[in-house]
Amino acid sequence: MPTYRGGGGGGRHGGRSGGGGGRSRGRGSYQNQRGQHQNQQRSNVLGHTLVKLCREFASSGSCSRGNNCAWQHVIHNVSSIQNSNPQRNNSSKFQPTSDIALWMEKPDSPLKLFTSSYDGCWRLYNTANGFQKEVEHNMNGKVFTVMVKHNFLFCGFEAPSVKIPNQMVGMIFAWNLNNPGDVPMELHMGRSDLMPYAHAKGVGALLIHEDVCFSGGLDAMIRIWKFDNSLNNGKGGFKFLSLCAGHVGEVTGLLFLNGLLWSSSTDGTIRLWDSNDKWECKHLITSAAAAVPGSALSPVHQNGTAAHEQQQQKGPGHTDAVTSLIHFQNEQAGSYVISSSLDGNVKVWNSTNGECVSTTPNGEGILSMALTTDLKGHPILICGSIQGKIIFRSVLETAKTKPMCLTTLLDSSYSGCGHNGPVKRIVAGPPGTNYSSTF
Repeated sequence: MPTYRGGGGGGRHGGRSGGGGGRSRGRGSYQNQRGQHQNQQRSNVLGHTLVKLCREFASSGSCSRGNNCAWQHVIHNVSSIQNSNPQRNNSSKFQPTSDIALWMEKPDSPLKLFTSSYDGCWRLYNTANGFQKEVEHNMNGKVFTVMVKHNFLFCGFEAPSVKIPNQMVGMIFAWNLNNPGDVPMELHMGRSDLMPYAHAKGVGALLIHEDVCFSGGLDAMIRIWKFDNSLNNGKGGFKFLSLCAGHVGEVTGLLFLNGLLWSSSTDGTIRLWDSNDKWECKHLITSAAAAVPGSALSPVHQNGTAAHEQQQQKGPGHTDAVTSLIHFQNEQAGSYVISSSLDGNVKVWNSTNGECVSTTPNGEGILSMALTTDLKGHPILICGSIQGKIIFRSVLETAKTKPMCLTTLLDSSYSGCGHNGPVKRIVAGPPGTNYSSTF
């Protein structure tokens, strides 16, 4: 059942760790592979957790055994909300919830949640009154992603084209949350009378960096837009700036660091684009075999096979769809990019040179990630799996843990408060809370 859940626990939101824009959307190849190699990987790869959760407390927030309980009372499910409408011709199966975005109008305002769904709507909930739904807005097509930046709500979705009959196109709308009654800004790839859309297919990844918007589409394209105050009769808007073409699968994640745009895709690759050189792709991270340096001019054998083919080494990249990218920075450890994939691995990359510094298997595909901290300030990586698990890992080495050590696992089969479907989005909230969405 596609819900999003608010979970309370021992974590604190880490202001020092930043997340990337956009996340995996669980479409197409994601869903097709749920029952294939992911199930084959489900084994004892995860191992034992440091924290043994009390099932009763985790699911309800209380325990009949009280202080006599042998298990730990550190995380519990605060709320579960049915966010979307039933699928057509199947009243028992609901449309997927695709994304979550947190919003506080003012520092002392209650926390509110925007959600998006394949049922064509984005919704707004108020956490201060029991997650009551305040707004439901129909976009007339699948909504893949929402995000709040500079007090604007950005929405990536697909909708029928107003210029091309019987075709769905990718759209980006942005509402000014200070004046929600105003007509939203629309991002168009060209003239509004000829190309009133952002992508040829749905928009599944968004990133806002300063006055620049990056969008990734199901059409494998990345488009870059810059805010221009002169547009829309002086009200301002985003003007198309550049196109990054190179991926051959859906764009699932975007991250901007030190002048480089990192992008991930269902094609299994990560690409780095240089903002200082007309957004040219300067690096490609892939699992494809690469020839050993110096062997490119190796002689050809009599059978026509180049000698260097015998010296090839497997690349450091993922072997399946890359689903999300986030940034981790620590004064002592440095700056890193963390990637997740349907191959079950979480990889950590040096953000300065692209070197893979660690690979952590999880036994099943990972769709989403978020960073938070525990009560002692130690950074924690939260991963959402394709089988509905929420996995907590300690990022850095501590007195009790090694890097990427498994600390806690939420699994509906054991803890009673996991999900029953792929965890498509995880967001770290205020101190002690995290939010996740699922199919």
